[in-house]
Amino acid sequence: MDGDSVLFWNFRGDRAIEISMAFENDANSFPYFDRVRVPKTRYAGMMQYDGDANIPTKYLVEPPCITRTFPEYVVSNGLKRYSVSETQKFGHVTYFMNGNRSSKFDEELEKYTCIQSYKQREDTRPWMKVAEISDEILKELDEFQPDLMIVNYPNGDMVGHTGHMNAARIAMECLDLCLTRVIPEIFARDGVVLVTADHGNCDIMAELTKDGKAKPGTRPEGWKPNVSHTKMRVPLVITGNGLDKYELDTSARWGNIPEAKHAGIANLSSTILNLLGLETPSDYLPSLLKPKAVYTLSLCSHNCSKPATVLVQMYIFLVFIFFSPRIIIIEFKTSAFIAIVNSTSLRMFAPSRTNRTIVQFVNNSWSL
Repeated sequence: MDGDSVLFWNFRGDRAIEISMAFENDANSFPYFDRVRVPKTRYAGMMQYDGDANIPTKYLVEPPCITRTFPEYVVSNGLKRYSVSETQKFGHVTYFMNGNRSSKFDEELEKYTCIQSYKQREDTRPWMKVAEISDEILKELDEFQPDLMIVNYPNGDMVGHTGHMNAARIAMECLDLCLTRVIPEIFARDGVVLVTADHGNCDIMAELTKDGKAKPGTRPEGWKPNVSHTKMRVPLVITGNGLDKYELDTSARWGNIPEAKHAGIANLSSTILNLLGLETPSDYLPSLLKPKAVYTLSLCSHNCSKPATVLVQMYIFLVFIFFSPRIIIIEFKTSAFIAIVNSTSLRMFAPSRTNRTIVQFVNNSWSL
């Protein structure tokens, strides 16, 4: 009602920005839906979620200043960056990736594409916009020719949250199909691909008992659906031309504390920068790769006979690096995230079409 005070008690930026705009924007700057009427409230957020756009205008806590992010470092070195996803995950390849910043670092070196998501529930459209995202990737590889492309395929995450097994299976099959279009084009440009994730979702579709059995429930399969993120260990795959010069650095860790017994997704920034031929900043965590001869680990497999592990794809993050000069990165997630890089500095790889090395190891949520 008019005169009420509203405090939005949330730290996450993407949804907080949307609700803040609904309360604060006037009719001329809010075309998203009919609010019927806008009460005159005193609205404030926990913090300012977007400093560039001043959203919200009133807040309680000064937001953290996140600088020198991985994409910013790439652009500051004169490399071109392209980000693409559908509405559901567009913020993940722009706002979050930029350190809670929605604007570009360089208008000439960056390009962002947001594809409108379906408005229906994801389990009724499990293919989502995976084909359209793939179309944009293939188009921009030659038109914009980015050095770094960051792409998010949300299928596994968004459909996984619905708890519908058949829909989740279709979602991942659609993603697999589109990757058969994208990855060969990356290899054709002498590229390198990094695939990883920050969590799972479609990998466990049923709630489990302590002994690992599916809990009885209302799903047609007979179990209780699991609609939350999982903490299963997820894979990192690095594949492409020129990787015979590198091997996995098993000494890499995600921090300098006793709990950091493995590497984590935070180590990917240095890994990608090194593959691009850029020097890693001293305060970044170490790269996952080190110069060496060919090093190959076989892909791990999952026991697909159990409902909890029927779908092997997790929240996957691919990075493609092109030796002709181009790199791309993709993400899946038991959803998905992609980025592409295109740089002449990749000559350091002494590229060879005959050597494609696959390195895979697993990541337990935030630690590999």
